[in-house]
Formats: sequence, C-alpha cells, structure tokens
Amino acid sequence: MASEYQDRLKDEFFLAARVRPATEEHYVSWLEAYLDGGGKVSSLASGAFAQAKFFTMSASARIPDIDGDRAISIIVPPGVTPNVERVGDCRIYFIDGATKNGNASAQVWPEMLDMLIGDGYPMSRLVDEWELRRKMQEAIVDRVTRGQERSGEFYGAFGKLSFAAIDSGLKDISAMPAEILLRDILKMKADTPIDPATQAILDEQKREALKVLEVLHYKLNPEHQEPIPIFGKRAKHLFPEEPNAGLSGQIQVGPPLKYKGPGPQQ
Repeated sequence: MASEYQDRLKDEFFLAARVRPATEEHYVSWLEAYLDGGGKVSSLASGAFAQAKFFTMSASARIPDIDGDRAISIIVPPGVTPNVERVGDCRIYFIDGATKNGNASAQVWPEMLDMLIGDGYPMSRLVDEWELRRKMQEAIVDRVTRGQERSGEFYGAFGKLSFAAIDSGLKDISAMPAEILLRDILKMKADTPIDPATQAILDEQKREALKVLEVLHYKLNPEHQEPIPIFGKRAKHLFPEEPNAGLSGQIQVGPPLKYKGPGPQQ
C-alpha cells in the first residue's frame, strides 16, 4: 500500500509540475553552472547516465516525499521555485544559484566528458586524479588480459598470464599512446583534447604497466632459465687449454752432422 501511495504522489507531481524527461544536456547545463560557481565533481559514475531517473519540471509545485528506488532526480530550470520541505530521497538540482539538495551528488558520467571538455572544462577538473589512475589501470589491464581481468593492480593481474601473453602485451602497450587506452574505456571521441595534467597521469600509468610487464617478461622468458657460462678458475678447470701442436712457420736447417766414432778421421 505504501508503494502505491508513493506512486500516486509521483504521478500527481508530474501533472502539477509539468514534469518531462531530462537529457544528458540538461544535467550538463546544471553541472557547468555548478562548476562555474566553485563546485567540484564528486565522482566519475560507472555505467551510463540513468536517464529514466532524471526529470525536469516547468511549473512550480511541491516535490513529493518519495523514498528508496522510487525516488527521482529533478533538474529545476531558471524561474521555477518548487516546494522542497519534504522530498524524501529525491535529488534536486537547481539551475538558479547552481546548487543542489543534500541527497544529490555532482557526478559526471563518461558520455558527458566530450561535451564538458568541449565546453572548456579539462578532464583534470572533471575526474579526480586517483579515479583517473584507476580508470587508466583498468584500461591497460583489460587490454593486456584480453578482458579476463579489469580491476586490480598490475602485478596481480599480469602475474597470472603466460609468457606469450606477457610478450604480446609488452609489445602492444609499448606501441600504443597512453591516451588511446583511456579514450577507449571511457568512449571518448578521438579529437577531444587531453590536458597536460591528465596526460601526465596517463603516461605515468603506462610506465608503471610497462615496468611490471618487463619484470614478468624476464622472469618467464625460457632463455633466462639456463645458467650463463662458467667463469673464473672453474672455467679453466672445466675447460683446460689444449696444447699447441702446430708446427713453426719456418724450418731451421743446421750444419751437417760429423761422425766421431773410432777409425780414421777425415
């Protein structure tokens, strides 16, 4: 019964407030105003923008007290003044004043990055540096392991691979620019610019991955399982020098021998 009551409240609100679905662009409009006012992005969201949960309203009305999964996100356009005394778990984003209520978070979804960067907001401002490192690590691990692993640090993920896979991954990551890996996992356009601060983090993660791959490549390489040749005194003991049996290049001819035995001497 409680769920039916909340559904009725929501439907009545949709009529009174002339509610309509919100798009990514509606949310980006609020987020840009929020950033311009000194706000900060709270996190990079996983998955796609939950458009089915976001709405706009074009008439002033009381936002209903809805809890749990039935709660909605409302982007309030300029000039609209909703009643927000009791909104339950609903999330409210106000264009006027570029503010939000306590339930709302200033997330950014991957599919919005092209829009935001194109409007002059660098990625280093949209994605926390630790989140960016995690995403880059995720992209590299996913590529090297061919989708078998995604999360986890490099050594733990790569340590399960064969020498052939390590060898292939080392060549692949060495030849690939770092930003291509991030664009792929975040579905970003090829011409969306990457700011220097972000590029430095991407290059750093690529170096860390290559270092681990090189360590494992040496460890697993069959050529490195054989001992190197013996050296020092033991080498001379095991492999003694052979005597030189070769003849001299010149033959020395001495004077004729004289017989010194008994009998007349010539």
